[in-house]
Amino acid sequence: MYAILGYTMIALIVVLLLTNKANPIMAFIIVPPVIALIAGYTIADINNFIKAGVSGSTGTALLALLSIIFFSIMTEQGLFDPIVNFLVSKAGNNVAVITVISALVAHFAHLDTGTTSTLLVTVPAMLPIYRRLGIDRKYLYLEIVQAIGVMNLLPWGGAITRSSAVTGMDPATITTALIPCVIAGFIYNMVTAYLYGKRAQAKINAGILDKGEGADSGDVGLTVEENRDTKLNLKYWINLVWTLFIIVLLFKGTFAGYITFMFAVTGALLINYRTVKEWNGVIDKYAKNALRTTLVMFSAGVFSGILNNSEMLTEMANVVTSLIPSSMAPLFAIICGVIAFVFSILLGADGFHYGMMPLLIKAGEAFGFAAPGLVYVMCMGADVVSQLRPVQATSWMTAGMVGIEFKDGVIKAFPIILGLFVVEVVVGIVFGVVPML
Repeated sequence: MYAILGYTMIALIVVLLLTNKANPIMAFIIVPPVIALIAGYTIADINNFIKAGVSGSTGTALLALLSIIFFSIMTEQGLFDPIVNFLVSKAGNNVAVITVISALVAHFAHLDTGTTSTLLVTVPAMLPIYRRLGIDRKYLYLEIVQAIGVMNLLPWGGAITRSSAVTGMDPATITTALIPCVIAGFIYNMVTAYLYGKRAQAKINAGILDKGEGADSGDVGLTVEENRDTKLNLKYWINLVWTLFIIVLLFKGTFAGYITFMFAVTGALLINYRTVKEWNGVIDKYAKNALRTTLVMFSAGVFSGILNNSEMLTEMANVVTSLIPSSMAPLFAIICGVIAFVFSILLGADGFHYGMMPLLIKAGEAFGFAAPGLVYVMCMGADVVSQLRPVQATSWMTAGMVGIEFKDGVIKAFPIILGLFVVEVVVGIVFGVVPML
């Protein structure tokens, strides 16, 4: 009965999210307690389950809140602009160079792991060059999608923070383990960008030009925020040094991640603004998006607390393990990665991480797999497809700003993204990141 109720709970949440009948906050807070009551748990039991779940997600939720504010401030101050402007200035008319540089711009722009800011930096900078030379804009779309799929593995990226909320693992620990895979993914993206350039040049030589006719993204007025301080003055270098110092602290684990970003935000406010009114204004400006993400993580603590601390998760995991032949057990980590790849597209980020990841981790225990290795491979699987999810608004925004149909972009991107995932997993196996029994 517990397994049936557990799967029912996940199915209800996923259906509510996919049909837009509820946002994650409402779904995570309403459905699990009702299912727990039906399962026979008392109010006191449910209270303890929720307390355990929310307390376990507090650190990650605070990290998400503070990191969004910090990187929003640094983006506003133009921290990444000189790098992007330098790369764009080197593009010239060499098509292969242009495609590689646009891939680099997308990677640098996504250092804050914010998709909207990545698009507002990359598309206005590179799309006019693509149109001037007649380069197929689908290649720009692919480069952005691939860059987001790799750079989201930074500690403040969505897949990492969600996984941390579910498992209690430190985000920096996850990213540090995945560094070989991130490097491999970056190299893969640079190689494919060069190949895109060669293909685009061949099309241009054959008279097949893409001047952007029929696109909706050319004059939409989406530009990088104006009045940004992009000069290489003293404040810029202080911001750069402060950001690098924060990143070093984060990866060294000197402080908990959310404590590191408490210092980060405070320093950013002191460096760039002078009065209490300005500090309050900046926080108010970026708190909306940051608070929404944080509330989702806290509400996910309600869901994960009830799922993990009741008997439902164990019974559900037993069902999964009973369906996997013993001969496939050594490959369970790979199976988890494939499941993450597929179901993250279908269920969305919240649906997979908060619904399926705990279940797969619990099932892995029966086969002798520790949680960290499974988390690593599932992060890779879920992350590379982040812009292929039809349930995610930014997926449509990416296609729309470049000026292509979303379905056409997904069809074009799917085999490329699958190749990226395979490369990252193979490197993960070689470096011992992905466990094999």
